[in-house]
Amino acid sequence: MKEARARLQQAVAYLRLAGSAAEEPEGGGRLDSARAGTAVLAAIAASDAICCALLHQRARGQDHREAIALLEIARWGPGDKDIKTDRARRASRALAEALGIKDQAHYGIEVIGAGQVKRAMRAAQLLVDAAEEVLANP
Repeated sequence: MKEARARLQQAVAYLRLAGSAAEEPEGGGRLDSARAGTAVLAAIAASDAICCALLHQRARGQDHREAIALLEIARWGPGDKDIKTDRARRASRALAEALGIKDQAHYGIEVIGAGQVKRAMRAAQLLVDAAEEVLANP
């Protein structure tokens, strides 16, 4: 559980940093790429927290997409099997969306658009909220 808490703390910090960059007067352009990239890091860290807490493992390979499969099998929160399955699918889809932006945000030459930043931030927030829920009620 220690690793799950540490990854959640990192996720929250990344998300906070990505959000505070939105307040910069010189926003847009490369700053939006940095915001999206930081939101992606938040999404990855939050998914790690969920997987560590529930599955006692996290994806450690070079391909972060391995974490999508782990999130698919994580189950938490109230409700029946179908509700828990739906919750896991939403989380895995959010991570997939964030990872779809990762390469352009971290390594791309062209700047990220406002829509991509919004999607990355929304995905990261969903995963951070889920991780907080999981760690509050393991």
